[in-house]
Amino acid sequence: MLCGEAQQATGSYTMNQRQAILPLAAAISLSASLSTAQTADGTTQVSSLELNPLVVTSSRMTETADEALSAVSVIDRDAIDERQPQSSFDLLRTETGVDVTRNGGRGGNNSVFLRGTESDHTLVLVDGMRAASATTGQFSWRSLSPAQIQRMEVVRGPRASLYGSDAIGGVIQVFTRELDGPRLRAVAGSDGNRRVEAGFGGGDDVRYGVNVGYERSDGFPSQEEGAGVQEDHGYRSRNASGYFKAPISDGTQLNARFWANDGDVEYNTVSSETGLQETRNVATRVSLEQSLGSAWSHELGVGYSEDQTEDFGGRSDDQHDRIRTRRSSVDWRHDLSLTQAQTLQFGADFREEKVLSEDRVAGTEDFDETLGNVGVFGLWRGAYPVLDAEASVRHDDNRDFGSKTTWQLAGAVPLSDRVRIRTSAGTAFKAPSANELYSPGLPSFGGAYAGNPELDPEESRSAEIGLRYQDSGNEKAALNVFVTRIDDLIAYQGQNSQAVNVNEAEIRGVEAEYGRSLKGWDMTLSATFQRAENRQSGERLLRRPDEKASLILGHNLDARTRVTLEGKVASERPDRSRTLPGYGIINLAATRRLESGIRLEARIENLTNKEYQLADTYNTQDVAGFVGISWEPGR
Repeated sequence: MLCGEAQQATGSYTMNQRQAILPLAAAISLSASLSTAQTADGTTQVSSLELNPLVVTSSRMTETADEALSAVSVIDRDAIDERQPQSSFDLLRTETGVDVTRNGGRGGNNSVFLRGTESDHTLVLVDGMRAASATTGQFSWRSLSPAQIQRMEVVRGPRASLYGSDAIGGVIQVFTRELDGPRLRAVAGSDGNRRVEAGFGGGDDVRYGVNVGYERSDGFPSQEEGAGVQEDHGYRSRNASGYFKAPISDGTQLNARFWANDGDVEYNTVSSETGLQETRNVATRVSLEQSLGSAWSHELGVGYSEDQTEDFGGRSDDQHDRIRTRRSSVDWRHDLSLTQAQTLQFGADFREEKVLSEDRVAGTEDFDETLGNVGVFGLWRGAYPVLDAEASVRHDDNRDFGSKTTWQLAGAVPLSDRVRIRTSAGTAFKAPSANELYSPGLPSFGGAYAGNPELDPEESRSAEIGLRYQDSGNEKAALNVFVTRIDDLIAYQGQNSQAVNVNEAEIRGVEAEYGRSLKGWDMTLSATFQRAENRQSGERLLRRPDEKASLILGHNLDARTRVTLEGKVASERPDRSRTLPGYGIINLAATRRLESGIRLEARIENLTNKEYQLADTYNTQDVAGFVGISWEPGR
């Protein structure tokens, strides 16, 4: 039974944990009344639950989610507006197959585990560009505001044969927001949270837009008593994104996008003082799309991104550590229709990453290195009445560890008009990060762990089989069974804590999803059962529960008012010093549309005020409330 293993470190199952699950159970029971629910005026509302959306990340081609030969889910702008998440963390925590942790409040470091793999085994793209740091290998989720997101696609399962390194667990791609007209929004809430957002977009043939935002929170103590100073740890963030699209000639279009964030976050240092981190993230990409005929099109893109973190750690301004990554990239992709049923895609990409790590306390450079990679790939897709098939292969030439070839095969067969079965198998790899390769092991910003230039990439083999049900428009269901084995996992060992390829892991799992939309009600219910463990020791991998489930239930009270409930339960999971108990939380949001594009908003997080932890010694949000008002004509 889900959460049946949720225990305290002593092994007892507490009344608080049972009470945390009861509201979610009640909400699931409520969803059984979908067939009788109506709006206040007796009319049927148009559902906001998109059961078969268009996706592009899975195969780098436009297709519906039902056509995709991998497990994929989409979070669109309507869902974001209805749920009113305070961070991208809130969006991901209810997704199938996704585990998230956060060290404290809004600005704390986030980790995302996709299908039980490591937090740096998920490739994160922002408008097609790699967004993770080359030093740590992880994306800074705290830098991504929900106000910047138009759509987020989550692809579960390896995609290295198309994208190269990092996509062992899958790919999460964020598409930044596009507007049709002006937009204003203001939000205030618990812990001194306040947020203002503004944007404008428009145009016909030539389209353009920009979004800007500012957020500040006083926060709460990031760590529990005895683990750090009991002071509020605040967060401040400024963000911006924009786009420009213009036709150059018939069949040719120029696209440009940018995304930026600048933030400050307070945290506990090892000396129990309040430290300060200043972060900056910038990404921009310019691409040219062109049709070379009725059966051939291509896209050429050039990108640049930069991320920088300065860590003051409670010291003076002239004594701090800095780490900076600058990434330049070029990619060229071709789509060719061979026949009405067959499509060929091929391309190449290049990226160069310059990494600088400075210890300004000691007055030294930890390292100053340049990493580079060239990759070529090809994908064949065949869509026939009795079979959908896909085969892809990629070869990467990396200047630090040599070359690597990955592949993937997938196929799907319809069992009926509404049910189809699919299967896939493939390989993937994760290139060592700059820290893992070159960190000198100084007890500074880079950490006390020593890099190893002789590291090999982490490698994986995966297989899965899935069933998908899709009716004519208001109901869907899916069941996926998967296994992933990872070799040469990087760990730190020895007297100098040097990075070495020693560990092996295996993740086995089952994912179940159900969605229903009827008469003003929308429900999405998912459950994941997995076992992520070290193959040598048999120990479970940290911070990943064996069992978890989530529910999103929305209802139109009338033609203008909508209420959305989010529920999440997870079983116990190991951390570094102890086993964290299971938990269950409920969030509630409501929106009311007024005249002239004005919308009133309200959200309550952790409705039942449950105490729980996502990371050992770190606090999580108590019950908190937020209210807001927005103006966006035409919506």
